[in-house]
Amino acid sequence: MSAATRYPATRKRERGERFDVIVAALMTIATSVSFIVAILTPPKGGPLCTAGCVEYPYTDIAAYIPRDFLWMYPALLPAPLFVILLSGVHERAALDRKRFGRAGVAFGGMAATILATVYFIQLRYVQPAVLRGEVDGLAPWTQYNPHGVFIALEETGYLVMGVTFLFAGLALSADSRVLRAVRTIFFVGFAAVVTTFGTLSAVYGFNVEYRFEIAVISIDWTVLFATGALLTIAYLTQSDTNA
Repeated sequence: MSAATRYPATRKRERGERFDVIVAALMTIATSVSFIVAILTPPKGGPLCTAGCVEYPYTDIAAYIPRDFLWMYPALLPAPLFVILLSGVHERAALDRKRFGRAGVAFGGMAATILATVYFIQLRYVQPAVLRGEVDGLAPWTQYNPHGVFIALEETGYLVMGVTFLFAGLALSADSRVLRAVRTIFFVGFAAVVTTFGTLSAVYGFNVEYRFEIAVISIDWTVLFATGALLTIAYLTQSDTNA
């Protein structure tokens, strides 16, 4: 008779470990898909646009629907999966580190809420409005505006996620080489986000447009992909050890 059969607490722990493995793996997959689709969707406006650029008031975009919006569907997933992963980190944290875990879950929830809202606005408001010709007042909300509401909210969401990395790293135990690597990636990700924000703001001022948005998404998604993959390995290893 196995330990899991004899002891209900062991069965609960094993189910929790399997759940954490699934969440970490899904976050890695969702982030990689989002990254690939976003890279294949170059910007149609702003400072990095090279051809077929859309100009103010950004109303002549029906031809780009739904192609330019497809990357937002998978992009809805990494942030909420990260919050669920953070809750697992919090549960596993040592007693003196649980305060960092709580802060990580709080900041992660804020980031996920902001990002889900901004992407749903594009998918469920901007697209139908353009296709119906309801374009009055649309300019601030569209993703093609390099300094519009969409870019500002997206930057906010990913900036908050970058702050979350700090608390995630502080809450995470360092019981193995893999977990130490995860902590390091979280800390480096936090430092990279804060440094990039300060540098681009200082260099470009109000003309930063979506440069920081592209940079912070690249940093955050790289961190999510790497930590998700490593935590999948760490949790699988722990499950095998506890078997």
